[in-house]
Amino acid sequence: MPLSINEANINLALQALRKESQLSLYRASEIYKVSHRTLRRRHNGIPSRHDTIPNSGRLPDLDEQTIVQCILDPVLRGFPPRLRGFEEIANRLLADRDVLPIGKRWAFTFVKRQPELKMPFNRRYDYKTAKCEDLALIRSWFTLVENVIAKHSISLTYMSPERPVNRATHFS
Repeated sequence: MPLSINEANINLALQALRKESQLSLYRASEIYKVSHRTLRRRHNGIPSRHDTIPNSGRLPDLDEQTIVQCILDPVLRGFPPRLRGFEEIANRLLADRDVLPIGKRWAFTFVKRQPELKMPFNRRYDYKTAKCEDLALIRSWFTLVENVIAKHSISLTYMSPERPVNRATHFS
């Protein structure tokens, strides 16, 4: 992500302060047109808010992506996502690290932070689909089923229409 103009000026001012020992903080802030308080904080080693981990981010990015994939896998099969599922997975990951469990609203803020999850949660209830009247959606459902069958290499030998199902042959 490219730096903002202000952030670039702060970095230039910090470089100038490192190179020239005669340059004061106030003078550098005037030259590069940045706040002297911000420049002082950065000079003392305090990073910008953009570069720090948010207070709600107790899990590393890799763990958050794992949670997203665990939730999106059933969504791709047609099941609705559950916030309780987010909480359970996150608490299991945090228990491995001996960290306190997540808070009440963590799952809601997690969904807000993850752009991939906004679509499954914001989907409206479609009455045509519920009544099985929309043929395009029914076709997309069967396409989804075919994709799951192909992905997991499910054998259809016992489900072919040429071979009738006889309970006696399966349970004997």
